[in-house]
Amino acid sequence: MSYKKLMTVEAFLKILKSIEKDYKTVYVYGGIGQIVTNSLLAAKSKQYPSFYTVNRMAILKKFVNKGYFGFDCVNVIKSILWGWCGDKKHMYGGAKYASNTVPDVSADGFIQLCTGVSSNFKNIQVGEAVWLSGHIGVYIGNGLVIECSPRWDNNVQITACANLGTVKGYHSRKWSKHGKIPWLIYGSTKPSISYFKQCDQSATSFVDELQKVGFDSSMSSRRKIAAANGIENYSGTYTQNAQLLGKMKKGKLIKP
Repeated sequence: MSYKKLMTVEAFLKILKSIEKDYKTVYVYGGIGQIVTNSLLAAKSKQYPSFYTVNRMAILKKFVNKGYFGFDCVNVIKSILWGWCGDKKHMYGGAKYASNTVPDVSADGFIQLCTGVSSNFKNIQVGEAVWLSGHIGVYIGNGLVIECSPRWDNNVQITACANLGTVKGYHSRKWSKHGKIPWLIYGSTKPSISYFKQCDQSATSFVDELQKVGFDSSMSSRRKIAAANGIENYSGTYTQNAQLLGKMKKGKLIKP
């Protein structure tokens, strides 16, 4: 099956690293980047009763209505590919469920969709998925992985890839396989990216230019555009909009 190339590895990792660094997160089995609420926990405990024990529910209830985003290991990866942008007002943080040719699969199902899967970690590349039975993460370089796990910090966290050795200050996990995420653009792969039409050089408003080409100019939509173009924590500032407008004037503004 052919999958749509959505973004470069670099753009993907900027969002993933931002989630780890800039957002409050907690491991919620089945969570797709939603804000943690009592209703979310009730729904997930009904969906996965064997995981949501009394003790786990007691721990998770401490994060309710405090601005925490809930993810599990594979869903933090899928959520980014689905357009997650940290929108607290959106059901899935701005993500569109099962969009962009990315199916809703488990960690074990996700690694089966990856390419160049190998158990030899000497040839691992930055941005590849790392996997062991029932769990998945992303290699970010320098012997480190970002994973969402109930172990250790119980959130989206950075750990060491034990296959490559230990890294001081980080917990270590040994993985079984690694492989390229098929929706990302790696190294020499030719980009299959869609760009916005180049706008007039005299343009002064990014919002106006989006409207002129018939594209959604809402804050949620602009966050996705910003994320696709490597701009973190978009909040609609003059500087951020000027950066995006500048790319549009050059015909280099990537569509999300």
